Amino acid sequence: MNTNKQTLVTLAAVAGTLCFQPLARSADANEPAKPAGTERVAALRERMQDTAKELNLTDEQKEQLQAIIRGQVGKLRTLRQDSNLSIPQKLEKLKDMHKEIAPKLKKVMDAEQYAKWEKDVNQWLDQLQQRFQDAKQN
Repeated sequence: MNTNKQTLVTLAAVAGTLCFQPLARSADANEPAKPAGTERVAALRERMQDTAKELNLTDEQKEQLQAIIRGQVGKLRTLRQDSNLSIPQKLEKLKDMHKEIAPKLKKVMDAEQYAKWEKDVNQWLDQLQQRFQDAKQN
């Protein structure tokens, strides 16, 4: 695996670890979010590799996406650590962040790649929402 791809995957794993996985876990447990473990990082890294492969990203696209992801890491960390927000509020902010980077992603990806990415992200956000609702009902 080349260095650019490794960096992209690592950054994506960090971003997901900082925000997405703890949000999902805390929605299940109805507890404050805690950092994800090494196993989750490895699983997310593998998922990101699969996504890059599925989208058939070029090296240039990977480099451009790397810059976009770097710009989101701090925001994701801040969102994850914000104890004043409820899980639904965090999910809403996460959706807003998704909308914020969408135009940048559209410039990097072709229409087919973006459509696949958009579908996957929306399914994932819906799953998080459903997991929270299920945990809330129990």
